[in-house]
Amino acid sequence: MSRSSRGQIRVAEAFLSAFIIFSALAICSALSPPSNVDNQQALAAQGMRALIQLDSDGTLTSMIAQGNWTALSTALQLLLPLGVSYNLTVYDENMQQINTISITNGNLIGNVAAVQYLCASQSLQYHSYTLRLQLAVVK
Repeated sequence: MSRSSRGQIRVAEAFLSAFIIFSALAICSALSPPSNVDNQQALAAQGMRALIQLDSDGTLTSMIAQGNWTALSTALQLLLPLGVSYNLTVYDENMQQINTISITNGNLIGNVAAVQYLCASQSLQYHSYTLRLQLAVVK
């Protein structure tokens, strides 16, 4: 192989490498979410799934009735993905806030998604609670 052909192969290799890198960048940018609206909807869906999962067996209303805000905060922290901060406020039937301490894992900065969830006690005495969950991605 002569010296000039080795140089031509190196140039062709460099162009091919550049083409692969730019193609990968173009594909990645096309696959990224187009707007913050989609991110907020995804956050809201995750929050709603977490609340529904807690409420499916009565755990949620039990923790609220006992005023066990620490356990509720821990449960939310386990159910929500890492990097998501939340703030939960619990209201009674008269829309009076009943949680005595903050149920949160950090500051909500940036675009915040909000979920409102209504749950009812499964005991003989009826109580309903409205939960307002705010979520944001920690950056």
